[in-house]
Amino acid sequence: MSGNRTNFGYNFEGSIGSIQSPMNFQGGVNNIVLHTSPPGNSATPVPPVPADLSELQSKVEIKLQKLRDEGEEDPLREFFRTRLTQFMEKTSDPERLADHLHQSGVLTEYQRQKVKTENLEYNKNDILYNIVIKKEAIAELLPALKKSGNENILKIINELAN
Repeated sequence: MSGNRTNFGYNFEGSIGSIQSPMNFQGGVNNIVLHTSPPGNSATPVPPVPADLSELQSKVEIKLQKLRDEGEEDPLREFFRTRLTQFMEKTSDPERLADHLHQSGVLTEYQRQKVKTENLEYNKNDILYNIVIKKEAIAELLPALKKSGNENILKIINELAN
């Protein structure tokens, strides 16, 4: 077997991050990459919100803080609750939205593929919004909505924040 090397790829995910390591069949380890994130946050650092969305983000954050102060355990879900069905029905091109949420670190590749293989747009949007709510990824959602052509949803969020 001299000269023949077989590479096996491993991807370990855990609560502190992930290790991606191609393993050499002969026992060597090449290119170990360790990705870490704060406990409870698997998303990558949030890029700054575009200036045209910063006012909206500020209003949403104030509203979410008010809900937290009132004892709400899941403030983003409560914030969206009254209009969530509208979000699911009126969000267009969920696959493009999923791509932008994946690029910002909100979705894993597996989650992105799950959205893409779903048949109904409503179900795709259900998956997306549940992940955003679970991760409280409003800062990532706002620019992703704009980039994916969903300004109509931004208007609804603005109404909720007022």
